[in-house]
Amino acid sequence: MNQEQLDQLLARYVEGNCTDEEILQVEAMVEAYDNKQLQWENLNDAQRKTWLNNLHADIQESMTSYQARVFQLRNKFKMRRFAAAAAIIVIASTVVWLYRSDTPKPKESSYANDVAPGKNAATITLANGKTINLSDAKNGVIIDASKLTYNDGTVIDAHDGQQASAPQTISTPAGGTYQVRLPDGTRVWLNAASSLKYPASFAAFKERKVELRGEAYFEVNKDKTHPFIVKTNRQEVQVLGTHFNVNAYASEKGDYTTLLEGSVKVNHSAKSYLLKEGEQAAVTAATVKIAQVNTDEVVDWKNGNFNFQDKDITSIMTTLERWYNIEVVYEGEVTNIGFNAELSRNNTLVHVLKVLEKTGSVKFKVEGRRVTVM
Repeated sequence: MNQEQLDQLLARYVEGNCTDEEILQVEAMVEAYDNKQLQWENLNDAQRKTWLNNLHADIQESMTSYQARVFQLRNKFKMRRFAAAAAIIVIASTVVWLYRSDTPKPKESSYANDVAPGKNAATITLANGKTINLSDAKNGVIIDASKLTYNDGTVIDAHDGQQASAPQTISTPAGGTYQVRLPDGTRVWLNAASSLKYPASFAAFKERKVELRGEAYFEVNKDKTHPFIVKTNRQEVQVLGTHFNVNAYASEKGDYTTLLEGSVKVNHSAKSYLLKEGEQAAVTAATVKIAQVNTDEVVDWKNGNFNFQDKDITSIMTTLERWYNIEVVYEGEVTNIGFNAELSRNNTLVHVLKVLEKTGSVKFKVEGRRVTVM
């Protein structure tokens, strides 16, 4: 948070226009100030300078960790709103002095160019090895035993001489997304840098089994006699008919299955875990952890949005790397502050980076498709 942003935050607090999260930020600063203010009168100039630096560090730490202490802070400060409003005037003056005295300014961002957002882009590889580049003017493809068509009915390819049970694979590149309607009517949204392997017909199988690499959102067509199974590197997700999201990127720490509607069973290491609506299973090689999550945050990509809730910069940049097809490098110490932002994925890269910069915690340099995080 830079000085201008701090001034604006404190002004909103005094005027009573802060959000709940901003109130907690200010109260965390007050706590840091209260913990140190009694020392001030007994310090010489050099000691006061050190005191201010320590105060600034406390403020930053409190502001980045306040979400983990929400309930504690709410109770602690419920009766201290007026005292906090008075204390922030002193905080503002001390922090202003600190910023203007010896705190080095962060490097400035520079943008040699902008990068366009991702688009509809995918390829289908047939069982005979033939590769078909799907049109970026379309957004979906329909899989059928006899032919491939776009979702507007335009024929792409006729499967002459190919077995309907033979596997096909649809793949999206970094910066690409596509929709798929499988032969049973199941709808799939593929995120960037993902692939889905499936047969052109499920008729010859007792199960409707597909293999996923990357991320996809599924709306499974109900068929009680033929379970639908999504296989990833770490798990198998079994459903009858439901809506759920699977994030199984190899670069992630685990595979994440999030249930929005219905029920799913996650199979891992000979054990099964039944998810309820709103729950997510985080599967690693050794463990399975189930927790309630914000499903909007998980699936907003499918609706064309970024939804970052208390995400660290490395997680955010990994998401941007896939969607904008960029290379990300880091310069200096990487901040662990949590960022919150909701943005359209149709924005250009520089627009998104400038929003992140408003925190004052990070700067960027864009050169071609190389992005340096500072």
